[in-house]
Amino acid sequence: MKKLILILLVSIIYSGTSFSQNVEGKADDAARISITPTVKDNSIPKSAQKMLINKMKQICTLNGMAGDGKNPYFTMDASVDVLSKEITPTAPPMHAVNLSINLSISDKDGKVYSQTSVEVKGVGKNETKAYIQGIKHINTRKGQFKAFIEQGKTKIIEYYNSNCDFFISTAKTLNAQGFNNDAIRVLYSVPTVCKECYDKCMDLAAQIEPTKDEAVAPLPGSDETQASTTSESGKSIEIDKNIFLVFKGSKEFGNKLVLYFQIENHGSKDYELNDYYGNARIIDQNGTEKKVVERILAGKSGSYVIATVIPGTPTKLEYYFDMVDQVKMFEYKYKNSTFRMKDFSLSSPSASKDANLGDNTGSVKSVTESDWSKFGSLPDSKVVYKKVFKWGTCKLPIDNLGNFSWESAIQVEGKVTRFQYTLPSDNNSEYVLKIYKGLLSAANYKILVSLGNDEASRENPGYNYYTYLQNDKFGNKYGCRYNYSNSVFLVTKTHVGNEDVYFVFFIMEREEATVITQDIIEVPK
Repeated sequence: MKKLILILLVSIIYSGTSFSQNVEGKADDAARISITPTVKDNSIPKSAQKMLINKMKQICTLNGMAGDGKNPYFTMDASVDVLSKEITPTAPPMHAVNLSINLSISDKDGKVYSQTSVEVKGVGKNETKAYIQGIKHINTRKGQFKAFIEQGKTKIIEYYNSNCDFFISTAKTLNAQGFNNDAIRVLYSVPTVCKECYDKCMDLAAQIEPTKDEAVAPLPGSDETQASTTSESGKSIEIDKNIFLVFKGSKEFGNKLVLYFQIENHGSKDYELNDYYGNARIIDQNGTEKKVVERILAGKSGSYVIATVIPGTPTKLEYYFDMVDQVKMFEYKYKNSTFRMKDFSLSSPSASKDANLGDNTGSVKSVTESDWSKFGSLPDSKVVYKKVFKWGTCKLPIDNLGNFSWESAIQVEGKVTRFQYTLPSDNNSEYVLKIYKGLLSAANYKILVSLGNDEASRENPGYNYYTYLQNDKFGNKYGCRYNYSNSVFLVTKTHVGNEDVYFVFFIMEREEATVITQDIIEVPK
């Protein structure tokens, strides 16, 4: 009798719990979700990848979400951003790295449900061992990871249950129009974790006859690739439903060729684009394959970038390759498909205008705020401080012979304009320095001083330029403190009309943003 009462009580409690959770999904939906760790970032040393996957498995196991790796639907992917690295001044010298470990939970179609990141530091005899040491410091029991998993579970269930009617109606419409395979693909995109929606979709899929000769994207689980249908001009590709890759033009930077694209969302909902560094290549006039040298998506570089593409607001995508005379074919891989553009022109007025300081690709006609807004148009940048001094005295860390020197700094006089910009913190200082140096060199600016993270940590430009040389008198919103280790410094010069014009940059990383302090000094001859 006692056992019977106990069983009844447990049944009542369980049924009450199931009923309360039915708002977002069935009670056992979360229990059916399993996540398989993967690392697609090829910049991470192989042995460090194994250590990282083990850490990710621990996170999944501790939170009841471990997958078996066999045809996984949901994955946890990791990428690593190197915030800084240096050789320590010890005997023996050691490699020290400061890493940002970025984790994301997504499905096989690339939709991201949860993201988090953690910074770690490691020191080792070589860079690989430094990576491993840093990854060892990841505390898999941190509440941060529990919240990361819980958010992923909740978002997965909410997304599929709330959109179930949409999946079914879309499939019915496609079926009615004769696109049977596309209809089946939509239905199979719903995972088993959302049982009620999954059962409805499978019932409908069983009623649709696949069409053998229908030209559609591969069905789920297929590795087949195909060329996408392009527009008549050959410059637009639909890489996913209502998501288009649009070629905008090209430009030469020294010995590099840059191809400019836009990702356009023609749908009604925000779209998460998951892009990997090696997704693109070109074939030149000799039939030789050229791999990507640099890729910038929505202002971000790195092996793996996630960008939100908003309807009506194009997202910029740039690819840098070694210079070629002709691009016979551009190839872009996304999800399970391969898309191609062929024989397009390597020059475009729109690309030149978008990527340069002004309309003239070789120089700047005048140094004004409007010119600088073209020059510094990094995505999401904001002006937080601007002050113009019609006449001012500024000291530059260059001697009379043009050599870098704090002690023999020259003094220049003229109009001084100081700007401060902020960028999202994922735009680290070395990345911003690289972008600016490329733009300035292309516009015929002479680089006088360039200090990366390592050099800046020794030279303390935040102190020497603003305090020691007394250039802090031009004001700021964010103080240019000298104790920011992840900072860079750049001084350049050009001629505009009858003036020498100096551009001075100090770029420092703060926790909430990357701050760019820039002086424009116009010196009459």
